[in-house]
Amino acid sequence: MMKQHGLKKQERLNRDIAIGHLFAEGKRSFAFPLLMFYAPTDEVGEVAILCSVAKKRFKHAVDRNRVKRLISSRGYTEEKVKDILKNQNTDEEFRKGIHIAFVMSHNQLPTFEQMNRSMNRLLKDIVANLGAESQAEATENQE
Repeated sequence: MMKQHGLKKQERLNRDIAIGHLFAEGKRSFAFPLLMFYAPTDEVGEVAILCSVAKKRFKHAVDRNRVKRLISSRGYTEEKVKDILKNQNTDEEFRKGIHIAFVMSHNQLPTFEQMNRSMNRLLKDIVANLGAESQAEATENQE
């Protein structure tokens, strides 16, 4: 039986170099209760997502896994991010992939509504910032 929810292996961010680059040089955005780091990549259409929930904040694995499941549920992360990248720029030359890390920054279990609001706000931030970056690149290449 095929897994319906969650991220596929190629959709998970698990390379140490990529994770280090993301946290060191990526942009960050916060919407309670999530902190998001993101960085565009040169690989066209690649979407890789990392979900992090600290053991210090949630002692029980059941709670950590529940939060990760809320974050990585494909309904509102991976598919929306792919749509964002697809609509980001119609010119193939300027399309890029993106690495995203979601870090839980609060020590109480969030509700689905809280997580949904937070994810929507964070994804809108990505759209706004990537749109501005792609327009800047287009103007630089025209000159």
